[in-house]
Amino acid sequence: MARGDTAHRPQRDRASHARELGQNLILFALMAVPLVLMVALTVDLGRAYAEKRLAQNLADSGSTAASTVIGKHLTCGDCLDGDAVVDAICDVASRSSGSYGLSGPCGGPGVAGEATLTLSLEYVDGNGLSLGSVSRGAAIPPSARGVRVAPSKTIPTYFAQVAGLSTLSASARGAAVSDVVTSFNSSQPDLAPYAVWGGEPQDPCGFGCLCEGATVYYRDNHWDDDNISPNNGNWTVHSSDFKGFLRIDAPIVGTDPPYDVVTSGGNAIGQEPIQMLHEHYLAGRPVIMVIIDRGSGGGSHIDLHVAGFVAVRLTNDPLHLPSSTPFEGQIVSLSVLSGGTTGGSPPQAGLPVVRTTKMIQ
Repeated sequence: MARGDTAHRPQRDRASHARELGQNLILFALMAVPLVLMVALTVDLGRAYAEKRLAQNLADSGSTAASTVIGKHLTCGDCLDGDAVVDAICDVASRSSGSYGLSGPCGGPGVAGEATLTLSLEYVDGNGLSLGSVSRGAAIPPSARGVRVAPSKTIPTYFAQVAGLSTLSASARGAAVSDVVTSFNSSQPDLAPYAVWGGEPQDPCGFGCLCEGATVYYRDNHWDDDNISPNNGNWTVHSSDFKGFLRIDAPIVGTDPPYDVVTSGGNAIGQEPIQMLHEHYLAGRPVIMVIIDRGSGGGSHIDLHVAGFVAVRLTNDPLHLPSSTPFEGQIVSLSVLSGGTTGGSPPQAGLPVVRTTKMIQ
């Protein structure tokens, strides 16, 4: 090898290394911009996603609270207005994350930090069709069955401004309606598989009435004697066979007369939801029970006619009662309870109405 070639090799190596370094810097510079954008979008979009989840939580819980107010309004005969609806939603908003308690409908400035808040409220009918905005002091539309809640928040970005995004929006909406309970599934909350007698002549708050505050015996070793007037032709079940508990595996669906269900008599030790009743008694929360107005048969085949449903507040604790003591409760009105199913025919005229809420959006 020529001596001159050896002398020039370090210079060529240094030049080659410099070229490679320059190329790498160019590649890094080209890659740095999208990498920074990706990080920026990840941070800001992640924040927006979290805010959207908070907004959806409020939309669902707020619309459920509002539909409960609608249900009470329908039950009490137009006794509430838009104030009660807005107050129910704002109470949920004030206890929820997301700062929507500061929104305009709740009397706030509509801002939280650097974020701008909006909270849209509108009445809906049973099918979710809009009936106009909810306003304080204004009457609730006669056909309103629920409320749609749509929270939205505009938040400034930090890093995404590099990509030209100065703000991001996080919004959601949810709608719930209140409807009459027309079917029964004992696996649902607030529903108990017991029968309340409704087969007496409906004298105003006389024996066997189903008015507010009336005492009912829903589980009793002498259920028929304590609930049914003597010689009532609507009840021909063999004496003491039926004790109030409905041993029915399938849901009771619909209340169209004639609608009959079959259960069996006798004791049902270990089968009754005593713990659930105990929890509702402690909480003072009513349960939904079946109203029956006719019965026949006996033993393992008792035919009962379902006339409707009623809300009952328990007045003694089934968990701590002697076996011979009846389970008692009082009928309550204005009850909007969870878990009831809807869609069947309404109860017969003159019977109580129990409402439940359901999400439709």
